[in-house]
Amino acid sequence: MLTTPEALQHLPSAVSDRLRSAAKQFVKSKYLLDKAIAIEGGKCLAGELSGSQGSPDVGTSFFLSVFPFAYGWKFKGAKFSTLVQTELTLGCSWKWRGRELTPEERKARLEFFTTLEPQVRIRAGQEATYFWIRSLGLLLPNEGKNRVDFLREEGIESIPALVAEVEYPDPDRIVLYQVKAAGRQECWAVLDGRWVQRVPHPSWAKPLLDAYGVQEEQRWPLAFPQIDEVLKGFERPSGHPDFASEDIVDLEQIASSIVRKQEIVLCSLMEIRSIRIRSMSSVFYWLGALTASLVCMFFLPKEWTVGLAVWAGIVFGLCAGSSLMYVAPMLRTTRATIDQDAIDRHRSVN
Repeated sequence: MLTTPEALQHLPSAVSDRLRSAAKQFVKSKYLLDKAIAIEGGKCLAGELSGSQGSPDVGTSFFLSVFPFAYGWKFKGAKFSTLVQTELTLGCSWKWRGRELTPEERKARLEFFTTLEPQVRIRAGQEATYFWIRSLGLLLPNEGKNRVDFLREEGIESIPALVAEVEYPDPDRIVLYQVKAAGRQECWAVLDGRWVQRVPHPSWAKPLLDAYGVQEEQRWPLAFPQIDEVLKGFERPSGHPDFASEDIVDLEQIASSIVRKQEIVLCSLMEIRSIRIRSMSSVFYWLGALTASLVCMFFLPKEWTVGLAVWAGIVFGLCAGSSLMYVAPMLRTTRATIDQDAIDRHRSVN
């Protein structure tokens, strides 16, 4: 049995008017950006938000590039057929645009895309399958990307599509912070008071997140690890169990690491990070003195003076003592002052 557009219901509006307006503006801004890239050669306007080879970026990757904690979507319920709002759907005309079609082609595609006969379109490989982020009011095409901008330009308000709902973190779980990191202003998002991720394009993300109900603070909390420590964490991000593919830093892990580095341990002189042998000649001098003292103590003729043997013993003791101090764990210091590969070898003596 074939389904016609008249038999379908429109996708229900699940967001406030303010959020819906912000979502519409976000979608329209991407449409204008894509148009500038494709028609006006404005790749420089998009920067990292353009797709491969300077083409418009697809809706899913564009969304993931802009919003924090977006990877690791959880699908909710089964897919269903519906009419989605064109003005809330992120398009991407990377393959073709309406202006490239003849009047006959435009008419044929318009009829094909707006007459929902799933079996026909599936056989033709032209089924539209979209991800619906219900809480944000956005739709991201998986298949059927190129038709979105075409239908927008034709004044079509709804697109027949197969939709899968995906979840996004609730607004009360996210807080945005304006921070000065490494001499520049950045926007960081913190999830559940623990997980930190950079927001690389805040001018795109903040209007929609603000309408969503996400709070923004101008100061980094004193209860959190210092900004410099978080920056070090970004060099080797620990990740998040639900967002494994993102550069996310765990504040609790950083705090634990700071406490651990302040623990007192016993170490050798060789393990202290700031102490290094300046050159190998020093080692050769030390080995020469040690060898000479041994020769003087045990292998010189008996006719030689006892005093020389005594001095040789003193030199040997100094060399042996210095070597023992260099390799034996006799010094007390914090873990932060010793080499990284030695940090876990010693127990705390606090």
